[in-house]
Amino acid sequence: MKRISLFLMFIVCVVFLMVFLATSVYGAGFIPPDKANINWKQFSGEKLNIMACSRRGIDTLKTLIPEFEALTGIKVTIDDYPEGEFFKKIVIDLSSGKPATDVFFLNHSFTVMYAEGGWIEPLKPFIDDPALTDAAWYDFKDYSTGSLRDCTYKDVLYGIPVAPDCQIMFYRKDVFQEKGVKIPETMDELLDLSKKLKTSDMAGIVLRLARGVGTSWPWNGYVQTYGGYWINPKTGEPELDSVPTLAATEMYLKLLKEAGPAGALNYSWYECTSDFQQGKAAIFGGDASIFVSNFEDKEQSKVAGKTGYAMLPAGPNGKRNPAAGTAWFWAMTAQSPKKKPAWLFIEWVTSKPTALKTGLGATEIMRDSIFKSEELAKMYPADWIQVSAETMSKYSEGYAFPMVKEIAPLMDIVDIALQKAFSGEMSTADALKEAQQKTLETLKKK
Repeated sequence: MKRISLFLMFIVCVVFLMVFLATSVYGAGFIPPDKANINWKQFSGEKLNIMACSRRGIDTLKTLIPEFEALTGIKVTIDDYPEGEFFKKIVIDLSSGKPATDVFFLNHSFTVMYAEGGWIEPLKPFIDDPALTDAAWYDFKDYSTGSLRDCTYKDVLYGIPVAPDCQIMFYRKDVFQEKGVKIPETMDELLDLSKKLKTSDMAGIVLRLARGVGTSWPWNGYVQTYGGYWINPKTGEPELDSVPTLAATEMYLKLLKEAGPAGALNYSWYECTSDFQQGKAAIFGGDASIFVSNFEDKEQSKVAGKTGYAMLPAGPNGKRNPAAGTAWFWAMTAQSPKKKPAWLFIEWVTSKPTALKTGLGATEIMRDSIFKSEELAKMYPADWIQVSAETMSKYSEGYAFPMVKEIAPLMDIVDIALQKAFSGEMSTADALKEAQQKTLETLKKK
């Protein structure tokens, strides 16, 4: 009897979970895919190969693929890899001339490189084709202009947004309350506070500094906050040796030197999130807003319910200009012989019902309707929603990430400069002058 009771309880829990997912998605007023005015079965029997970067959203997506296969009759294989491995594999596949991949995750850093290489397919024709897209159901206008900037090149749309990169600050509410301190409003206040909160067991602040892990992204947010540019979007010229860039870089490194963790030189976003999640850092000084799902995970995080979310502090001019834009989007391989079936997958995975399912657990929220949904408000702190939405809406179109095909070597040049300056191999000014020269040389080779 005991075993039967446990089995019945299990069945009840499963049914409850299925009902919850269904009501949470369709309760938001989102029309399910099978009600869209298109023939989902028109390419039944086709097979699609998907390549992605490993993320929480992809883990969720894998569980939903049977829904797409039942809806369309299209079989889907998803291969996902850790970020560094993914970048290598997708370039090898796309540059082969006969890529095996039909749909893949595109990172904002490489939009120009892939577009110039002829590797990605323009998507607007598929959106405008009534045989493939139910315009009213898909509601493309639900994406803000700023969210589409990073997946657009020369006015051509190459991707549909999946995950935002909103640079916000994470801090320990309980530690702040215990110490009687307030959220820093300026970079100088952030430095003073980080030093004050540092202990033998807890870093005052963590930030990325490792080479090859996108350190240039949060660093660039600091540079713009100080009024500088990595590459000036108006002139196209690098400004690594400018006064604002130098001041921003010195602050970025000083924070880590005076209040950071041991081994800061090797910290990627992973070490930063892990330390903060385990209560080993008082402040995570400016990184992607999506990490809220790590910190509010009650099963894995020691700071769930204890984390606060705030804007990146202002620079010397009193203005804020954090990094804000689209980090990842779904793109279609230009050489794929299955472009129309591939679009049906992109349309389905980025539609409101599916995006809500994949987005809530991973906080990969790009559609305005989902950001405003009651479902999101029930799952995550109000200050996170407010700060993330404000950062994306106010700063996404003003954020200047270099839109050049040589971005990979330029990112490495910055990483090397930061490492040399932090380790004392060169002064910050000299490291940036060297980086400026190397950047000019790299750009002139195009």
